Amino acid sequence: MVQFNEICALDNGARFHNVDLHIHSYGASHDVKDATMTPEGIVDSAVRQGLSIIAITDHNSNKNVEQAIAHAHKHYAGQILVLSGVEVTTAHGHLLVYFAPDRTADLAKFLSRLDLIGAMGDSNTRTAKSMADTIGEADKLGGICIAAHIDREKTGFEMFASGYQNWKKDIITSPGLYGLECDTEEAWIGKSKALLCGGRGCPSASRRPLRFTGGSRGSLRRVRWAGMVRAQRGVATATARTWRTRPRALSWA
Repeated sequence: MVQFNEICALDNGARFHNVDLHIHSYGASHDVKDATMTPEGIVDSAVRQGLSIIAITDHNSNKNVEQAIAHAHKHYAGQILVLSGVEVTTAHGHLLVYFAPDRTADLAKFLSRLDLIGAMGDSNTRTAKSMADTIGEADKLGGICIAAHIDREKTGFEMFASGYQNWKKDIITSPGLYGLECDTEEAWIGKSKALLCGGRGCPSASRRPLRFTGGSRGSLRRVRWAGMVRAQRGVATATARTWRTRPRALSWA
C-alpha cells in the first residue's frame, strides 16, 4: 500500500510562480536612468519581492546578463532563477529572447548573427531582420521567444499595422515563439485573440503562444504571468537540457 508520506515526497508538477521576464538595467539600456538598477540591485530587489524567476532583457545588449546570473548564484542559490535574455529591435517590433542561465555563450552567439546596426543598448540600435527570421535564429540555438508589448503605440506590431498580414502569420506560426506580451488585459481580450484566431494559418491550441501582461519601462515590478512554469527540484534548476528539449512547461492561456 502506498503511504501518504511517500506521496508527499513526490514533485507535484506544474505550479505558479511570480516572475518578471522583461527588465532593463542601468548601463545596458539607454532608457534606464535609475543608477540603482544594476544587475545586483535588480536581483536583490527581486528576491525581496518574492519573485522566483527573472530575466534582464536589455535593448539589443547582453552586457549585464552574466553579472546578474553570477550574483544570484553566489547569494541566492535555490531562491531565484535568472535567465539569459535580451530584447531585440527587429524590423517588425521588439522581441524578447531567452536562454538557460548556463547558456550565455549562446545568447552572445545569437546577437552576433543579427548584424546589429548601432551600439548595443543605444536608442536606435536594431537589426534589419524580420521578427520571424530573428525568432528562427534564436530557435536554432535553443532559445525561446516572446513578441514584446504588441499593443504599445509605435513599437507594438498590432498598433502600427493592424490586420493579419503574411509577415504576422510568419511570426505567430514560428515554432520558436512561445508567447505574446500585452501591456493591458484589454489588449489581450481584443487584439491578441483576434490575431491568434482571426487569420488563416492560425496555430492550433497545442502550438498557440501563451500571453502575459506587463512589460518593463526601466523599473522592476511584478508581472502577472498567465502560464505556469514547471521547475524541477525547485525554481533554480532549469538546465540547458530542459530548454533544448522544449518541454511544454508553459500552459496555454
